[in-house]
Amino acid sequence: MAEERARADEILAVHPADDISFARLVDLAKLRWRIERDYQDLKRELGLGHYEGRGWRGFHHHATLCIAAYGFLIAERAAIPP
Repeated sequence: MAEERARADEILAVHPADDISFARLVDLAKLRWRIERDYQDLKRELGLGHYEGRGWRGFHHHATLCIAAYGFLIAERAAIPP
């Protein structure tokens, strides 16, 4: 399976189970792009990449607050019609 925007070296190779439908396989492949977009939004809009501490505990607190803020923003965007 390949995507239009994929480079030549970005072809998704899969070996699915026999009982999975093609539509489900495509949905799972597209989920990757949603996760990538969300991660970029977290870095750009909420500063996920700005943490420069040394400990896991501090990073965990920073990431937790960023993700909670992102959840709030997504909920607010959904409540306001385009």
